Amino acid sequence: MPQFPHQQFDVIICRHLLWALPEPKQILQRWVKFLKQKGRLFLIEGYWKTGAGLHANQITAMLPSSFTNTTVQNLSDNSDFWGGEVGDERYAIIADLNL
Repeated sequence: MPQFPHQQFDVIICRHLLWALPEPKQILQRWVKFLKQKGRLFLIEGYWKTGAGLHANQITAMLPSSFTNTTVQNLSDNSDFWGGEVGDERYAIIADLNL
């Protein structure tokens, strides 16, 4: 795993990865250390028809309390994002670090 100094990044973007990590709650806690004060977390995730993934409420429940102004945006309804209709849960979560 790459080693990064603490408070190195303004934004962490994660697309369809968090659900596949063995301990997503611990990963989210670790990411707090890498963000600068007032940093932002931007997650694009989903819960697919196959049963893989995480529901948005599962992720928001795992977020450390240092993340505030958390919003969840549904992305499933916009077929332009995916090249056609989708029948699963796809969303973006945006949260600000407030240390």
